[in-house]
Amino acid sequence: ADLRVKDLPVSVRLEAVLGGLGIERLGQLHGLPTLKLVSAANCGRKALAEFRALLRRAEAGEFVLPQEALASGTPADLIRHIDELISRLLEQRRVYMLLRFGGTGQGPQTFREIGQRHGVTGSAVDQVLSRAIGSTRREGSLRLRTLLERVESVCATRQALLSSALVSTWQDSTHPFRYNPEFYVRLIPRLRSQSGASSCH
Repeated sequence: ADLRVKDLPVSVRLEAVLGGLGIERLGQLHGLPTLKLVSAANCGRKALAEFRALLRRAEAGEFVLPQEALASGTPADLIRHIDELISRLLEQRRVYMLLRFGGTGQGPQTFREIGQRHGVTGSAVDQVLSRAIGSTRREGSLRLRTLLERVESVCATRQALLSSALVSTWQDSTHPFRYNPEFYVRLIPRLRSQSGASSCH
């Protein structure tokens, strides 16, 4: 009941439908008349099918992490989870994300530089990246949010800023991270907040 819609893997369309009804958490669906849902703006067959599938997944416990998983998550788990989520992105979104945040090993590129390279405007690149960040957040769901909070806690405990040096200490030789530490340092604040606020204080 406490799961927030914005933390779940829902499409932009379904998120807009539920938002239009003032639904921010799944618990608010209790007692909602079906007619009110089906008569909502932009709520067609696809949105209803996605909605039913989402409820089935929630009922099966897919979006609830066991307490032991919540307690044992490590910063290294966050990086591996980010790697997994990025691998699921549509190719264009993944490529733009890697270029923007320096995951190619060449340093971060501006929207304009990425656009020139791919024959689109900087504004179009910005829009694709915003969708990529939103998609990554939704697919990461509760696990991603929990691991991000764990990293925040680690930084606060150590009174350390999120840095390449810190991220480097999280990996071991048997499970190397897919991208360079600088990439994660730039991306993690965006995953926490669209405003890009620092994730460690």
